[in-house]
Amino acid sequence: MRLLLDTVALIFAVESPERFTKRSTAILQNTENILELSAISLSEIAIKAARGKLKFSAADTRRALEDLDLRVDVQRESEYLTEFTVYTTALSMNYLIRGKFIHP
Repeated sequence: MRLLLDTVALIFAVESPERFTKRSTAILQNTENILELSAISLSEIAIKAARGKLKFSAADTRRALEDLDLRVDVQRESEYLTEFTVYTTALSMNYLIRGKFIHP
């Protein structure tokens, strides 16, 4: 089953996994499921972290993507997103890679 995780779900998975129900945890841990994350979620995390509203570093985000085996398909999403959203996604990806905002 393909599952699209919400931004809050990713944050909870890293910072407080005990908030998930047993059923939710089982779904996330089931290796037959394909877990996906919207590129917009990366933007939300990067912006909140940069403003100090979220204690979630770029390294935390990368580790969460790897640990949960999350897929982020920026190319496919860009077909549906506005130019502004694609730009903020690029900023977020730079934040994840370099740990700071760098204009693409």
